[in-house]
Amino acid sequence: MAALADPQATTVIYMGKRTFPTLAAALIAQGLPADTPALLAEAVSTPDQRLLRTTIVGLAATLTEERSSLPGLIIFGALADGAGA
Repeated sequence: MAALADPQATTVIYMGKRTFPTLAAALIAQGLPADTPALLAEAVSTPDQRLLRTTIVGLAATLTEERSSLPGLIIFGALADGAGA
């Protein structure tokens, strides 16, 4: 868990929308800042593609309230920021 909570690392999770709220809470408990950038990429490379840039706390809240059936990738860490993209 400590490696996942490294603020210098970027982590990619495939098909983790259902469990991400629990993981985010554990990461924050391990010291990962709550404002760590996060990106949810659903249905990548299809006409239904959706991207949501937020923080780990914001994404956890979104996935607690609503969760689509589209396949998704979750990316969190510095590379999820999108600065310059």
